[in-house]
Amino acid sequence: MSVDTGEFNTGVQRSITLVDNASGKTYVFDNGDFGGDLIDFQSAPVHKEIDSEPISRQGIPSFKDARTGHKGTLTIHRSTGAMDKLESLQEANFHGGLAQMKFTIDELTNNDDGSQDVFQYTGAVIRMTDAGTWKIDSAVPIKIEFRAEQRLDLN
Repeated sequence: MSVDTGEFNTGVQRSITLVDNASGKTYVFDNGDFGGDLIDFQSAPVHKEIDSEPISRQGIPSFKDARTGHKGTLTIHRSTGAMDKLESLQEANFHGGLAQMKFTIDELTNNDDGSQDVFQYTGAVIRMTDAGTWKIDSAVPIKIEFRAEQRLDLN
């Protein structure tokens, strides 16, 4: 649901969906079917700077910026063991010599002007980095990291 603030985007204007590339199973974070509600999502491009510092050309350096994918994090408030089960499956696959599971992450943003931005992270590997801290008076946050080959503009 879009909230028109007239000034800037807020988190409620973002929708994240995860698709298992092998099985086609879809996890929609917005309705909690990935084991909880999505609390935050962060992504960033990964760059590798390549330097050339020649002794020729009067020592004037040159640089290139290699685009080496994207990385990000998600936090969900745990309501089921869905992420725990997915993490256990990935661990069993690793120890069983099976292929790494890859995912596609779809990111949809509803902008204040009524337009939408749709981006897709391809070839993503996900991993749970924190299974949560359990307290009597708090939600249990689970942290997930991802690394993707590319972020494609689907607009």
